[in-house]
Amino acid sequence: MSEEMQPHYYMNIPAFVWDDKDLLRKPKAILLYGHISTLANKKGYCWATNEYFGKRLGISKQSVVNYINLLVCKGYIKRTIKYKKETKQVEKRFLSICTTPGIADCTTPSINDDTTPGITDCTDNNTRNNNTSINNKKNILSSSHSTAAHEIVDYLNSKIGTHYRATTRKTQSLIKARMNEGFTVDDFKIVIDNKATEWSKDERMSKYLRPETLFGTKFESYLNQQSRVGKAEPVNDFNFD
Repeated sequence: MSEEMQPHYYMNIPAFVWDDKDLLRKPKAILLYGHISTLANKKGYCWATNEYFGKRLGISKQSVVNYINLLVCKGYIKRTIKYKKETKQVEKRFLSICTTPGIADCTTPSINDDTTPGITDCTDNNTRNNNTSINNKKNILSSSHSTAAHEIVDYLNSKIGTHYRATTRKTQSLIKARMNEGFTVDDFKIVIDNKATEWSKDERMSKYLRPETLFGTKFESYLNQQSRVGKAEPVNDFNFD
């Protein structure tokens, strides 16, 4: 077994993860956190693959991707991607545990040199008081969802020739709700592709190519119909086989 896949000491699942009401419905996400924690125990980070986690937990690589995205957006883990200098291809993904949980960052930082990632990205300045931490958390969440909303709505407009605004409160609330469920920006793009393929040439259905319909309660079913519209399996994270 390679070094990055050798757990050290014990599996550590703190109470705030175990008692998270969103994760209680997805117990394998809790176990995934535990595996990341123990693999990262020695160096502060691990670079095990989605395939490895899938085999350990008995789930698909896509489920691993979704659970990692959920843990990142909840501020429980940190994900950093290292790219090769010459080809800009993904070389490794590093996962580490956030020592101050709940400061969510749904972006994926990257490094382009040979250094290993720092583990301080998620740490909180000990001199800040609790009120400051709470305010910062709100600001980061707002900024993250706003950035995602603009990317998603811009993609929708470019795909179907509309002019929807990412600043609309309803649209932002729908996007935020889906992302809080663990879905990613790429998931939104897949849904847009799926329904644009199915509805754009249908005069009766084309009017439903709008944020209110696409990003609502049927979002997951739209996401999983990709095989029926002939779209290749998407990569909404990196597959580290």
